[in-house]
Amino acid sequence: MVRGLAIKLVGKKRREKIKKEKIKRVLIGGGRIGDIVVKTPMLEALSKLNEDVKIDITVVKGAKCLVENIPYINEVIEIDERPTRNKVIKSYRALAGALKNRKKYDLYFDFTNNCRFIHTLSLKLMAPKYLIGRYRLEKFGIKKDELTIFDSYIDVKDDAHAVDINMDYLKPLKLHKESKKYKLYLGKNEKKYENYFEKNKMNIVLNHRASSEPRSLTLEQLKDLSLKLINLNKDIIVHIISVPSEY
Repeated sequence: MVRGLAIKLVGKKRREKIKKEKIKRVLIGGGRIGDIVVKTPMLEALSKLNEDVKIDITVVKGAKCLVENIPYINEVIEIDERPTRNKVIKSYRALAGALKNRKKYDLYFDFTNNCRFIHTLSLKLMAPKYLIGRYRLEKFGIKKDELTIFDSYIDVKDDAHAVDINMDYLKPLKLHKESKKYKLYLGKNEKKYENYFEKNKMNIVLNHRASSEPRSLTLEQLKDLSLKLINLNKDIIVHIISVPSEY
């Protein structure tokens, strides 16, 4: 009861009608490799918002190379923090990050659906002009669309693909019907690797690293999956994403 009241209190503000022409600075949480790849259509669509828009993106350490050459990215913010389950440390990081970006951005996307006090407080402290989020989990007596800190809510289907979810976040901006094709930019290495993939073959790239160790594929699972793909069709070539420490 008390927790619900506290969340409702910090999650309350005057809801604003989103005006695209007023959005100049945007912050997107890019995350890890897989998260970033499926967000590339969203990033490109956002670049068409208006002539003055500047898009910043946060990524984990080691993933900067995926976005640093995208021409419509203004700043890549690399987060070099060890994962932790310590609630005190996680809360401190969330609040410190929010204060660092306080009133710096016109638009921020919240990809979670939780109803946690610290998370809601960090959004309040960050104070973007517009905040787009998905419907909340109905907990602590809070309805799914009750927190007015969100200027627009997105309905996310449980079986929806990540790229579709990301594009749905652009519905309030009327950009959700843009291309869903993934795009990666190599910058000065574009020419060097233009013939890296065999164009007459079916190239499949596997990222076996998930958000946590238990969700990642083991070496045996990766080997089994790769062999099954190769045996499906003689024109299939499998490329495995890795990092130097496990190459």
